Amino acid sequence: MRIGHPPHADVEAIRQHFRQWLVAKALQELARGVRGALEEAAKYVWAFGQGGKQITVADFNTGLAAEERRANGRNFPQLLEDVNAGLTRPFEFGGAYLYLQRARSCLEHQDGVVLPRHLNEGGDRMTLRMPRYEIWAIELDPPQQIEGPMMLEKESRIVIRPGIWQMSFMAGQRIELMPADVMTIAQGCMVFVQDLVGKLPPAQAEPAAAGE
Repeated sequence: MRIGHPPHADVEAIRQHFRQWLVAKALQELARGVRGALEEAAKYVWAFGQGGKQITVADFNTGLAAEERRANGRNFPQLLEDVNAGLTRPFEFGGAYLYLQRARSCLEHQDGVVLPRHLNEGGDRMTLRMPRYEIWAIELDPPQQIEGPMMLEKESRIVIRPGIWQMSFMAGQRIELMPADVMTIAQGCMVFVQDLVGKLPPAQAEPAAAGE
């Protein structure tokens, strides 16, 4: 039996596994948050899809509870399809969600190593792709994206515009995501949820007359 601190290599391995676990947990919670937003959207679409009908509070609560149970029981593609049917424009998150879950699975069950089954359909890589907001210094020649500390004059003009963040991994490659990457993925989930809210149908302005 050896008593004392483990060798340096063991400490590094423990640190790496712990980091992978934290990242996997973060991705899981982010994916869960987006799914939760879709489940709430499903209830919203049901509630405001009643066409202004006058119903009892009991019937409304019963119907809403049934819709909640139905949404909870759907897998993500089915839930996405259900919600899209009631939105003003389609909400697209299926691909991003799928590869977010695959990355989490790699980190949690495969020591972070990408397997062939995790690759994009018909491709040779697994790609994480998320929307984000970017800040650009537009007076530089050429314009430069501000991704860290940068010296600019007080009167320098900047612009914030939508962009795309992505990282790709080949089969056999270990997924390495830093805290900044997880923050970017979290921002992408926020952008998706904002897009979802913007596509919810408006509530009917006037209720139907009694008896209709």
